[in-house]
Amino acid sequence: MKKFLLFAAIILSFTLISIFVAEKTDVLGLRQKALAVSFQETDGHLVLSWKRLPYPCFYRIETYSRTTGLVEKEPALHFFHSGFTFNNSYEVPRSAIPMYYKVTAYGMFGQLTDPSAPIPNPNYKANQQESAPVSIFHYTKDHPASLMPFLVWHIVPDAVCYEVELLSAPPAQEGGIQPDKTSQLYITRKVYTNGWQADLRPYATKQVVYWRARALDLHLQPIGVFSKAEPIYIDSSLPMPKAPMLNNFDQMPDFQQPVYPVYHWIPLHNIMHYEVELLTAPPEKEHGTQPDKGRVWSRIVDSADSCYDEYPRPYAGEYYWRVRALDANNNIIGTWSDTAKFVMPQLDKRVQTAVLGDSITHVGGAISYSPASLEYS
Repeated sequence: MKKFLLFAAIILSFTLISIFVAEKTDVLGLRQKALAVSFQETDGHLVLSWKRLPYPCFYRIETYSRTTGLVEKEPALHFFHSGFTFNNSYEVPRSAIPMYYKVTAYGMFGQLTDPSAPIPNPNYKANQQESAPVSIFHYTKDHPASLMPFLVWHIVPDAVCYEVELLSAPPAQEGGIQPDKTSQLYITRKVYTNGWQADLRPYATKQVVYWRARALDLHLQPIGVFSKAEPIYIDSSLPMPKAPMLNNFDQMPDFQQPVYPVYHWIPLHNIMHYEVELLTAPPEKEHGTQPDKGRVWSRIVDSADSCYDEYPRPYAGEYYWRVRALDANNNIIGTWSDTAKFVMPQLDKRVQTAVLGDSITHVGGAISYSPASLEYS
């Protein structure tokens, strides 16, 4: 038995030494291999993939944003987040601004490759003049829309509102800043978040319509160009959504609610009144119509897409919230939305100071972005 253990120890030592030498001398030339990367997005979940190296390893994925360059000696990139995976793909954190990713391979004894060149998030353009909303949901022949689908896209940085155009056919010219007069069915600028519930009932006889959107600034001037026209295949037999859609698609990495939380959603078509309910445990019934017995706070707002909590939530623990639509007389429309969860961390010290106010660069959340939009606060 002792001889066997000695032999096994020798073999293990020889194997580890061989691996160490192979990794440190780069006999496989791994440092010279450039990563071939691609992105795949499904319902707002963006996955970065690359060709696996011909050697057993794991990968570190780092998330960065570009700095302004206005501060002397500041680096070109600001680090946000890192994660590890043994796979050759990784779901990158959600973001509301252009992000860049670096992939580094590691072996048993340390780093195998240099970090890759910064890989830009494909949903954002470095040049604002080329910026365009990127659709999150796609209504295909296999997955058609009801007559009132939610059209949702990624935020365009600095956008105050959006213009959405419905078309009977693809536009004569993709992109650009001019609406398509030839195929236009409907156009609106009254879209103040990155989503809109379209009313396709006037076009129920059509099998497919098209939509596109563009971002507008505070003076209703275009930011960038129209998005690529997306088809909406229609199935009029499908049930129409009866609850607002929670809007948590584009948040900064490692998002944390402020001490005074802000709740965001995508509204139902032409509905302006909503009730928000806060709980400390999941609701007894999802998508019901009645208030939950365990609610700790609620508020009715005349706001299409957001609600500011009037009380601080400094106590550590889990919180849950949802929203439902009301008519002008506060009668219930439809059902409660899905339930969202957020966690307030345990604080080492009591909160001494809370900054009351809105985005320091967008003149207040009532105009564009709330304090929960950390990219502007």
